[in-house]
Amino acid sequence: MNEFDTSEYKISYILGAGASAKALPTVKATDTTKGVSNTLKVFAQKLGNFETTNVLHKQYINNLVTDLNWLAENSDKFGTTDTFAKFLYLQNREELPRLKKILYFYFMYEQFINEKFDDRTLIFLTSVMQIGAIFPKNIKKLAWNYDFQLEIAAEK
Repeated sequence: MNEFDTSEYKISYILGAGASAKALPTVKATDTTKGVSNTLKVFAQKLGNFETTNVLHKQYINNLVTDLNWLAENSDKFGTTDTFAKFLYLQNREELPRLKKILYFYFMYEQFINEKFDDRTLIFLTSVMQIGAIFPKNIKKLAWNYDFQLEIAAEK
């Protein structure tokens, strides 16, 4: 065991979308979120109401609105965004980057513009970190999210 291990055991934390559920929408509606497809629709509507005189900006915003609505509708159709992504992977791979781009954009916007943050991530990091802001080498974190909650918590 080296000086940066917290114990002799190897530990892996698997963080899913629920790890940021207090800040970002989950697949289905809960007490704290309306669900990802409903949230994407609301976000698309807000973007669609954005006023600009720049034609290029307006075109870009219109494309974002179209893509947000496309993702929301297909997430509803397939039950989840993940299932829709798998469908694209299996049947229509050229559309998969579109899904990734719009989901990534949405989560970036929420976290960095609207400053959405689930403080449970900070609590998790605080509980495992060592003096000197060192993350223990015997602990691994696995996450499949488009969120940056761990990075934001580490910054704090």
